[in-house]
This record gives sequence, C-alpha cells and structure tokens, in this order.
Amino acid sequence: MKKLGVVLASALAAGLFFGCSNDSDDNNMGLLLAAANGGGSSITANLPENVGANELAGKSFKSEVPYGNSTISKTISFDNNTVTFTTTVSSPEDQENGTRAYKSTSTITKRYSYNAETKNLYYNSLSSDKQIYTNDANEKFEQPSMTFSTEEEYSTKMKDFLKKLNKFTGNESTDEELNKTINASLRMYRSQVYQLSSQYNLPTAYTDENCETPLTPDQISFYNKYDTMQEKANERTIGCHAYKLEGNNLKLYYNSGNLPAGIKFGGIYNGTYDFSADIKNNGISIGTININVFEIIDPNNSLGAKDFTPSISFNGFSFKVTSASDDSVTGIWKVPDLISEKITLKLENDTTVAGKTTVTIKMPMGNGDYEPFGTFEIPYNKALPDYYTTYTKCE
Repeated sequence: MKKLGVVLASALAAGLFFGCSNDSDDNNMGLLLAAANGGGSSITANLPENVGANELAGKSFKSEVPYGNSTISKTISFDNNTVTFTTTVSSPEDQENGTRAYKSTSTITKRYSYNAETKNLYYNSLSSDKQIYTNDANEKFEQPSMTFSTEEEYSTKMKDFLKKLNKFTGNESTDEELNKTINASLRMYRSQVYQLSSQYNLPTAYTDENCETPLTPDQISFYNKYDTMQEKANERTIGCHAYKLEGNNLKLYYNSGNLPAGIKFGGIYNGTYDFSADIKNNGISIGTININVFEIIDPNNSLGAKDFTPSISFNGFSFKVTSASDDSVTGIWKVPDLISEKITLKLENDTTVAGKTTVTIKMPMGNGDYEPFGTFEIPYNKALPDYYTTYTKCE
C-alpha cells in the first residue's frame, strides 16, 4: 500500500508541474461505455423532495423554429409530478411531388421534482421516445419498433414502414428509391458498430471503415444489448436544469449543475445524478469526476469495454469506483503498466461557504495516514449561466 501511495504522489506531482487537459469529449463517453443487457443493479433514481410552491404545474410552454420548408416546434407540459417533452416537425403540402401535409411527433415523459427557491428542476425518464405521424385527414400511425437480429429482418421491417409512410403522405417511391433509403440507414447502423468495435471486445469486430460489409448476427446482438443499457442509463440518471419563469416565458438553463442542498458524494453517486466536477490542487486541475452510470449498473463490465471510462480519473490514472458514501469512496486504482489495487479514499466535506460543499479527497499513504491531494465542489445554488432556451406559455 505504501508503494501505491508513493507512485500516486509522484505522478500527481508531475501532473501539477506540467498541468493537464480536461477532454470533455472523453468525459461524455462515460455514458457510452460498459453497456450491457441486464446489469443486475437494484439502484433506482430517487428524486429530491419538492421545495416551495410549484409554479409550473398545469402549464405548457412552446418554442418554434423554421427548418427548410418545415417547422419544428417543441412543447414542455408540466403535470404535478411528470413533464412531457414533445417535438413536432410539420411538413406542408407539396403539390409538385403530390404529398399531403403531415406531422411527425415524438414524445418522452419524465418524472420531476422542483426547488422553487433555487429555481431548479430534477428529472429522470419514464418512457422511451415514441414517434407518431399525423396527416391532414387526422389519420395517425405510430412508428413500429425497428429492433432486428439480421440485416434481412431490418430491411423487411424498414421497407414495410416506408411504404406505409408513403401511403400516409401520398408520396410515391420506386423500389429502387426505397432500397436506396434502406441501404443508407443500414450504413448508419454499421458505422455505429464500427465505432463501438474500437471500444469493446466484440464477438467479431466490425472492421470495414467504408461500412459496406453486412453486419453479422453477433454484431447486431451486441449493438442491441448496448442500446438496451443506454435506455436503462437514461432511466436511472437524474438530470438537473435551472429555470426562470418571467411572465409568459420559461427559460431553461441546461447543465446548471445545481444539486439538492446538502447532498454529498454518496448521494450523488448512488442517486444517480448527472454530475461532473474538476478536481483541483492549488487551483490547478489534476483530474475529473464524471459519474458513469454504467459503472454502477454494470460493475462487471459484461460487454468488455476496452477503455472503461471511470467516474473518477487523475493524470494517467483511472479509479473505478466500487462503492461510495458521503465520507469515503472505494475503488480500484489502475496506473498504466504499474499497478492495479483496491483502496479507499477519504472524503472530507466543508460546508462553511453557503451554497456549496467543498470536498477534500485524501489518499492512504500506507502507514495509517491520509494525505490530501485534491478538492472538488458540489454546488447547490450557483449563479445561472448565460445560455438558455426560451419557451412561451401556451394559451
């Protein structure tokens, strides 16, 4: 253990001297790694308690933007405990091509809680996205599931769907045009599997960078498991948006980072909250925390991610968390070509400054002592950012 402390202390010192970069793209990949079907976790997303009077319940807000000849409208409708996000693409009649006017609507419902004092919303998904088409005759149909086990099955399902959509809109397409659309869609799936092949130990890696080779059933099965766990992660993750209600306008501030007052790391990690923070030493960034939900719901990395993104990382190290509380975090240090060992870090929480908790991370040195080597902040009520999206109240 003492050797571990010396190795980490030396490497951290080097990191402080040379500085470090915080690659946000790598951090964002945390939600795309180590996905699997099943997981076996009993963790559920528990929203914080409501604070104050709910000024949003029973209200709907909308924004509209032009998109070519179409219009995209986004509506947010609040009930007492749920909020529904609806996106509608309205396509006008096209007499030249003989198509009727129609709309494509997708909806997703989330549970939410609120803090009327700090102006924050907390939510997690309750449903998968649904796509419904409506034409000018008020006829409707829902896009079917496109899950498939072979490319032949996908092509059959896609052709059936496109024919129904064309009949619905009045569009006429030749078999050649339908096949062209289907092949383009298949190339998209192949491209995604190609990208995953560099990150996972696939049964058989997909190596065709031109995405012309058909996917094998094993590769498709892997993608389906990956996609299923992605949905599970969305359902388990608690997101946070700051908001401001000004007259008939609702302003949503994304990635505000304000967490429920008093929550500490154990509650964030086990919650599970969408949370990221820089770890600093004397004002210099030496690492990051980016809660990886898949690390929690799939601790055994059952799909075999080659580059598992840990919830905590330092210069040159990864720390795969195995358990967390408010005053400690246990996990496995992985130092490239040097060591891999399970240890417990201590967390000391300072709440003397209003609106946040400052957490000091302490590392074991092998003789019973713990040395501080970095701090991070948990914000409860920081200032709103400058970027936001404005929605107008529906009459």
